[in-house]
Amino acid sequence: MKRAKKDQTDKEKIAIVDAIVKKGSYLKEALNLNKFIKREKSSFGYKTIKCENEINGYDRAFFEILKNDRAKSFFANCYRFLEIGEFKNGKLDGIGGIYLYDFIKKDQVEEVFLFGRFKNGFPEKELYYFSSHQNELRGHLRMDWDNGELIAYFEDSKNARGDFWNVSIIKSSIFYYPYKKISPRTHTYKDKQWWEEYQNLYLTNQRPKIDDLTEKKINEVDSFIKNGKNLDEQFIEAPVKINPSSIFGHKKFFLNKTFGKFIGYDRAFYKTLKNDKAKEHFANYYRKLEIGEFKNGKLHGEGGRYLYDNQENPSLIILWGNFVNGYLNGRVQYITEDDKEGIIVYLSFWSKGELIKLEKRDKEHAIEISEDYYVNPWACLNIYKGVGIIEEDYYEELLKEDEMGFLDAVDWWDEYKKGYQTWP
Repeated sequence: MKRAKKDQTDKEKIAIVDAIVKKGSYLKEALNLNKFIKREKSSFGYKTIKCENEINGYDRAFFEILKNDRAKSFFANCYRFLEIGEFKNGKLDGIGGIYLYDFIKKDQVEEVFLFGRFKNGFPEKELYYFSSHQNELRGHLRMDWDNGELIAYFEDSKNARGDFWNVSIIKSSIFYYPYKKISPRTHTYKDKQWWEEYQNLYLTNQRPKIDDLTEKKINEVDSFIKNGKNLDEQFIEAPVKINPSSIFGHKKFFLNKTFGKFIGYDRAFYKTLKNDKAKEHFANYYRKLEIGEFKNGKLHGEGGRYLYDNQENPSLIILWGNFVNGYLNGRVQYITEDDKEGIIVYLSFWSKGELIKLEKRDKEHAIEISEDYYVNPWACLNIYKGVGIIEEDYYEELLKEDEMGFLDAVDWWDEYKKGYQTWP
């Protein structure tokens, strides 16, 4: 039996994969676990896979994880030579990568990387794909998987692909050529330093969940404040002058997403939470946006802080009121949304970063607040997005719109100027 060739039809490729899955043989595998990372229910290391016939050989075990026709046709010409990451029962389970070859000819080899999240050996959710055989942009794709089924892969415009290459985790990832000592990476997956970076990125970088115990939330926040990392940020000045001693504008935060879902933390935000009540209440959130009056790079005066959590169900909190050197202070409007109740508003009371108490407001007040300019900052983009306020794409759009953005959002800032120091 021979594996499919790259130039065969999808129908031919699928038939070959199905035949190999049914009657084919397996390649020799060797699992090498390291001692650098220890976990009770999983192990970490790499698996080597040897194919004796590089031109025509196949990999039944790999084909078995391809559960639909789209996946089979896409990878029919490949076989594994390496797996790296977290393993359970000898299979990738967690963050890892599969590395494949296609010896098209003796002098023509395609390398394919597939890295992201795996579950019981199957690709799961969002993964990244790289092919050395394609041109730079076409060879880098984002893929959506569901338990081994390839749901979709995304080929955006040329510019979008360029952005994806430049700002995504692909080129900078430790999974990008992890077995070669090429610049800028000096360590391979066999080195302690490589696994230390893996651990820092994927095992210790997860903020608390909303239903975690209070003690765990507080301890995690304290730990991130002590040893964590900050998000990258950029400040953009607004086209208004109100207080000559302040600068007005908005601050964007750049999130290093881990395979489609940002699970990291925001150290600089956690440092503004000065008591246990505040740490517990906001432990699962990070900043999407800050907008308003700034001094020395921090909110100082009237402004808004927009917090987000996408670990389980999307959740947004808008905090609008007075800030002192980046700390919430005094009476602060607290706006969020619930599937059952709709928009919910609290009046929160703060003392220089300490959360004192929350007072839930009535429905009429919530409706009134929801219509205010600062609850809908995306309105400045002149894009109608509907009624709800917690949909992530609102904020993704907000952060991606470089041409319009807040710099040219004259109408929005005019409203801000009118309401300056008279917020409800």
